[in-house]
Amino acid sequence: MQRLEAVIDHADIGIAPTREGRFELVSRHFCQIFQCEEPDALGHPTRLIYTSDEAYQALSARALPAFMEHGAFDGELELMRTTGHLFWAHMRGRAVVPGDRTKGTIWTIEDVSEARAHRERLTWASNHDTLTGLANRPAFEALLEQATAAAEREPFCVMFIDLDRFKQVNDTGGHAAGDALLRDVARELSGKVRKSDTVARLGGDEFAVLLSRCPLSQAREIAEKLRVAVDAYRLVWEGTSFGVGASIGMVRVDASYTAMADVLRAADAACYAAKQQGRNCVVVHGA
Repeated sequence: MQRLEAVIDHADIGIAPTREGRFELVSRHFCQIFQCEEPDALGHPTRLIYTSDEAYQALSARALPAFMEHGAFDGELELMRTTGHLFWAHMRGRAVVPGDRTKGTIWTIEDVSEARAHRERLTWASNHDTLTGLANRPAFEALLEQATAAAEREPFCVMFIDLDRFKQVNDTGGHAAGDALLRDVARELSGKVRKSDTVARLGGDEFAVLLSRCPLSQAREIAEKLRVAVDAYRLVWEGTSFGVGASIGMVRVDASYTAMADVLRAADAACYAAKQQGRNCVVVHGA
């Protein structure tokens, strides 16, 4: 036991052999991770490191099939320090005697909160526009492709929005003013759609909205709300008030569309038609 304790105490990873739902040994690094003393864990139920009974039971439900099939468990889950603070851990478990859990399990635990947060930031950045926080073009096109594939069962509507007179804002107030206006317009658009809808910035002063399971009549009403909100918005920048309009092109997507590219072309054509009809208006493709 002394030799075993010496070995696990020198490991730079949390180690905890358990048996019958209790800790038999805990390493020094384990105590550092959970901010506890060794007596606080030895002999105590393993439940103490989980956030709730439900979380403890959920791990058992995940781990048992893994032990039965592979003799080991490997996964990430949220655990709790003795202070009550939650963190993300990478846990690996292996039976002391394969196939016989009554002989105990050896668990290793790493705090991966920072690594996980970093992954989430990278994932968020790859799917979102950094200026406005909206979905970016690749993310929007991926969502649109999925929706188009299911349009026969679930028709939906898409709109393209191109801001009118935006170039004047950049030319007069500078790019800082233009960026501020884009951020504000993004908030206006996001606040006027349903929770199930997706607003994206495609680039420059171009936006798009995917209205899932939305009949054309309701989509028209939403589009008009967006147009009115953008038209009413004013940016006061260094003593000058700037305003823009919104030329909106809309498409109802059903089984007649089989490719995302066709939907994009139709929405773009409708948006161009709105520009040609005097700007700051809504045009439905094919209407």
